[in-house]
Amino acid sequence: MTALPLSVRVGLFAALAVLAVGTLIIGAREQWREGDIPGPQDARSWWRMARLLLPLEAAVGLVALVSAAALGGGGGATPRTEPVAAATPGSPLLMTGGGPHLVPIAIAPGLPGANRVVVGVEDRDADGVLQPAAGVTGVLLRLACDACGTAPSTVRLPAVVGGPWFAGTVTLAAGSWSISPVVEAASAVAIGSVTASIDAARPDDLLVGVPADLSGPFGSACQNHAAGVELALAAAGAGSSGRRPRVVLDDIAPGGAVAAIDRLAGVGVRLLAAPCGEAGTLGAVAGAATRLRLPLVGGLRSEGPSPYVWRTGIDQAAEGAALAAQVRSLGAASALVVSGPRPEQAAEAGAVEAALGREGVAHEGLAIAPGDGPAQLAARLRASNPAVLVLVATPRRALPLVEASTRAGWRPARGIVASSDLMSVSFAEDAAPYLDGTPLLVASELDPADAAARDYAVALRRLSPLRPPGIEGARGYYTGLVVDRAVAASGPDPSSERLEHALQTDFMGWDLGLFRLDWGATGGGPDRLAFFTPAGGGRFVRDGAPVAVG
Repeated sequence: MTALPLSVRVGLFAALAVLAVGTLIIGAREQWREGDIPGPQDARSWWRMARLLLPLEAAVGLVALVSAAALGGGGGATPRTEPVAAATPGSPLLMTGGGPHLVPIAIAPGLPGANRVVVGVEDRDADGVLQPAAGVTGVLLRLACDACGTAPSTVRLPAVVGGPWFAGTVTLAAGSWSISPVVEAASAVAIGSVTASIDAARPDDLLVGVPADLSGPFGSACQNHAAGVELALAAAGAGSSGRRPRVVLDDIAPGGAVAAIDRLAGVGVRLLAAPCGEAGTLGAVAGAATRLRLPLVGGLRSEGPSPYVWRTGIDQAAEGAALAAQVRSLGAASALVVSGPRPEQAAEAGAVEAALGREGVAHEGLAIAPGDGPAQLAARLRASNPAVLVLVATPRRALPLVEASTRAGWRPARGIVASSDLMSVSFAEDAAPYLDGTPLLVASELDPADAAARDYAVALRRLSPLRPPGIEGARGYYTGLVVDRAVAASGPDPSSERLEHALQTDFMGWDLGLFRLDWGATGGGPDRLAFFTPAGGGRFVRDGAPVAVG
């Protein structure tokens, strides 16, 4: 192939570069994805941001492709044999991969000494949602640290019972460790090495403990949640206090929440953040935090009141009332409220029904029991034939019901109103063929168009580009911003008591766009939400003004 003249090549490259920038300015939009993670986390098992800068990626890819052909005279590009693995400096949360696999690694606590190392192997499904990779029979770790005075070693991680994770205890000396996972499966795939910095706490470190279900059924969401906290602290710094907030982890899965909190207190954490796990576990986290008088930031709405628990999720009763008001605004004469089997979902559904009763809207309730089949439930929906269907359930419960109802020949005439459990692009896209134009309105206290949500996506792509974006990460990022502000307001040597005082006094009316906190001496939480509707192309757009729920 004859190479193009230099002037033509330069002009073509410049034109395509302008196209890339123009595409960014015109088309950059947040796209959010979420998979169904059962649990209280699921009370917010929300949406996954698919890609923040998808139009830019496409344009830059076009620039690279055409420029390579023009400048090189043709030929195919050589694929990268190993992925780029990146994380915030000193992070205990790592991500690498190879072939179709992404391999998340969590090191708890991430300090010198005995650490629980948790490894997963995940693939993207047809909708881009991460799922445990099939056919993985084992995981080995090859470990090396040149300056640690220890010989390289290979460790086999046992499979965690009842989940897709592999985990074990490994002693790591202070230093820079090269970690090379070996995935045992029918087809061998080379997995990239990743570097972990295992450093002792410095005098200016303020340790922030994150108790999370790292190796249980919520492991993927919980690791993303913790990574969001870390990204926010790395981006924001330590404000005016001069102290460096540093995340240390503990896995609540093997020994329970109380033991995890006690271990975190033992390494000197002054604040707990972004607890993640099932409802009972989170309640135990809150109880242990109160017992130790450690402020707990990022408590979810299933937790009981405590002077040390600072909630960032919307109260079930408040969201339930907002769902009922949305039903009323649609002009519906009747509604059927379907709730998942979790206690917090039942509580919210009860709040919806109570508010519908006060507003004079005829309504029924339908609680999904663990053994209920979608066809059986769909028959009950069709027999009831409400004008509006209210869903207070996770995508894994709601999607089969929507599909079965459509196959049975029924859709709600006025539409579907959904709790924040269903703020999920993957749910909206999967349900779209069955909705066939039926309106879907979903509640959320976070808006993907807000500046903080965009900052999260930018920080993720810069500091941990292999980690998939998602609502759990965004929620963690917002929690991290709260932690940073509390640290900055607590003076040069923030104690747990000073941090608690800052949380009581510095967050009344504090907002990050739609998300606004009203915390006072007696607690509080977000004071508004909005409803969003799918807009195609993996986007949700706000439908109407924010709703006060404080």
